[in-house]
Amino acid sequence: MDRAKPGSVESATVEGRTIKWMAADKKRFVTYSPGDIWMVGDLVKYGVKVEAKPEEEQSFLAQIFISWFPMLLLIGVWIFFMRQMQGGGRGGAFSLRQEQGARCSTNPTTRSPSPTSRAATRRRRK
Repeated sequence: MDRAKPGSVESATVEGRTIKWMAADKKRFVTYSPGDIWMVGDLVKYGVKVEAKPEEEQSFLAQIFISWFPMLLLIGVWIFFMRQMQGGGRGGAFSLRQEQGARCSTNPTTRSPSPTSRAATRRRRK
């Protein structure tokens, strides 16, 4: 507003809260409105050409994608777990296969020997 008073603002375009204005020396600026309801009236009073445009909205497809994506994701996860649970004898959604279970076993007879114990066994054999 301080620049509009002395006549250094030529024109302004208001899009929602965004104000794009051109100075008398043809430089372009962008600023944001604080929500002053009398701002447009003051600009007109100071001789500024004011143009108003509606705010740009998201496209229809973007709105649909944003609103439906979380629900589709939940449905997809639910279908994934339902298919995993239909395994019958194979186990449920979080079951381990038999060979994976044997690798994770804490029983020392089924655990694979460490490299250091192999070397110790070789030394004893010699």
